[in-house]
Amino acid sequence: QIYPAIISNNGACIFNSCKEQIYGRWFPTEGLNGIINFMEEHRICYGISTSRSYLIPENWEDLLDKESESLKQRGSLVSPAQITYMREEMLTQVGVEIVPDLRSYFADGNSCYMISVHTFDPEVIIKVREFISGFDNVTALLSTDHTVDIIGRNCSKAAALKYLTQLRHLSRENVASIGDGMNDISMLRESAVAMSPANAANEVRAISEFITGRNADDAVADAIRYITANY
Repeated sequence: QIYPAIISNNGACIFNSCKEQIYGRWFPTEGLNGIINFMEEHRICYGISTSRSYLIPENWEDLLDKESESLKQRGSLVSPAQITYMREEMLTQVGVEIVPDLRSYFADGNSCYMISVHTFDPEVIIKVREFISGFDNVTALLSTDHTVDIIGRNCSKAAALKYLTQLRHLSRENVASIGDGMNDISMLRESAVAMSPANAANEVRAISEFITGRNADDAVADAIRYITANY
């Protein structure tokens, strides 16, 4: 019998097959507004994950365009395809919602699970990680070459998987997982069967027992078929 689950927000949330949340670790409230202020003041494109929504600032497209122009002026060209990909990546997040003033939204006491920075500028990635290093209760993880996820320091997909296996009374030998990003490696290493799609990062595919089709080509269905046929 298969007990499917989705570990999201870098391990801050787990959802069951009915899309019900069964686990969550809130983003520390201390420092949240300071981090949002930093993003706004430095004109960095970002999004904030809640349990059901992905909140992005009203000027997110303008931020991406201005970063692209800045990189071009510095001799580091970002292709139109890359910009299109990032736009689609943000707009296809579950429950995407544009919020005119995120500072006021969270100043009113609303909570979140993760802050994601979207940038093709390596200097922005360095700047964000240096800023976050000054906090004791959060950490910044490079999920892809253009995404930095800021989460609670004790969050990880491996920790979430451990919680899930304890909840289901499963041993490691009964666990299979699929992931495509650098932030999935800890989870994959804790699984008896590690799988990844064909478009996953090289480091992820290197530790995978089975490579499915690409994300957009029913990768999860491929993984389930592989499990049911071989285990």
